[in-house]
Amino acid sequence: MLRDELIALIESDPANATRTNAEVAAWANAKTITRIVERNITISTLLSSVGAEQGAQILDKLEAAAPTIPAVKWAMKMLSTSGINTGDPETRAMLDKLVVAGVLTQADADALKSTAIERISPAMQAGLPEIKAGHVAGVRS
Repeated sequence: MLRDELIALIESDPANATRTNAEVAAWANAKTITRIVERNITISTLLSSVGAEQGAQILDKLEAAAPTIPAVKWAMKMLSTSGINTGDPETRAMLDKLVVAGVLTQADADALKSTAIERISPAMQAGLPEIKAGHVAGVRS
């Protein structure tokens, strides 16, 4: 474990000064941070990620819009082959536009966007492995 990185992590939250070693370790390992990641989803991934019923409704809405919105036409082709990256800013912006256009509901867009959301811990964000109370004790002494 990298001592300096662990010290910096502990000191990044002033509340850690009054926490026990075990409490600091629990804080460091708790998945409290949300980040958007690159994630290609296909039709099958969509159905399993958001649920078959909601996924099918989203696909039906996109399929209905495909003849009049070229970006949706191509996205549908990609969904059935290599997938679309729901973490890509352009894809996420297009989902927002489809809500404004009335093609998708906000819940539909949020469901698709959620496939690219990952929860991580402060330790993971700092590039550290799981923190144990003994690690905290070691850098505090």
